[in-house]
Amino acid sequence: MTLVITISNQSTPHGYFSIAECDGLTVRKSKGGVITKLARLLQEKGHKRETPVIVQRDGLQVFRKKPLHQWADFEIYEPDARPMRLARWDYEAAKKRAEQFEDA
Repeated sequence: MTLVITISNQSTPHGYFSIAECDGLTVRKSKGGVITKLARLLQEKGHKRETPVIVQRDGLQVFRKKPLHQWADFEIYEPDARPMRLARWDYEAAKKRAEQFEDA
């Protein structure tokens, strides 16, 4: 099975948002990667890391097909004063942060 992630943009009085949707999940962000965040949620939902993914906008494929983990294993940072950068996602650090919030 190939997952199809649909991306779009939305302008509101409060700002501009990117939106990514797939398999009943939706991610909205004003900065950073919506595709990478959605890919991690899809893995948490049980999709295998090797599941092929196609990304579409307005029905057109905008990125070549690649495995889910190639999206999930990265994060896009968009600081205000510096250029955007791509960094590896730290699963262990994210797990520890989640556990801290559960304990609070």
